[in-house]
Amino acid sequence: MITVKEVADSLTLDEEFVRIFVEAHQLRKITITNIVRVSSANQVALFLEVVREFLAGFRPSGHFQAQCAASKPRYMAGAACT
Repeated sequence: MITVKEVADSLTLDEEFVRIFVEAHQLRKITITNIVRVSSANQVALFLEVVREFLAGFRPSGHFQAQCAASKPRYMAGAACT
């Protein structure tokens, strides 16, 4: 049997997770904006390509492997897909 206290604790924990997620997202936006602001256009393009590759790594591996060669940045053209 679940008690009222357990339900209240669970809701409090969920609210804390949402708060942390929102703060982390705001920090990411500020950080990326600052990096872009002080970089040249070429540096920004390279940075965004690396971020894209990093985020693509969180896809299921089969999906990533199928698109790996086609989506590689120019500077990694000869590198093997992992």
